[in-house]
Amino acid sequence: MIKITDPNMIQKRERELLDAIADGLNQDALIDVLKEQHRLHTISGMESRHGDIVAVGNMVAYRLDFDVRTVLSILFDRSGNYVEIPSSSESPHPPRGRLHGTFGSAGNVSRRRGCEARRNSG
Repeated sequence: MIKITDPNMIQKRERELLDAIADGLNQDALIDVLKEQHRLHTISGMESRHGDIVAVGNMVAYRLDFDVRTVLSILFDRSGNYVEIPSSSESPHPPRGRLHGTFGSAGNVSRRRGCEARRNSG
């Protein structure tokens, strides 16, 4: 087979193209799409991870992968039974004045009072 160009140069230019596309994305629109597509309530951060040029049907498309940081919650009662989260987009807030647990780095739960802003918002 006759090589017409260096495949490393093609790969390098493809990476540059995908990096330029990722840098030019409308971050607000991207976050909105990711939240809706994956049913996320909040995204606390994200960064571009990988990309590729793909064929979808009869068109060329660009697939970009992102590392996304978000907070996921699960509810359970004092008996340890799972409590289904309401289907609305709003996350349930604990009753006013109740203690809330936060996980430390070792997986331990530390107790703290809910902040004033959280108690007043719900």
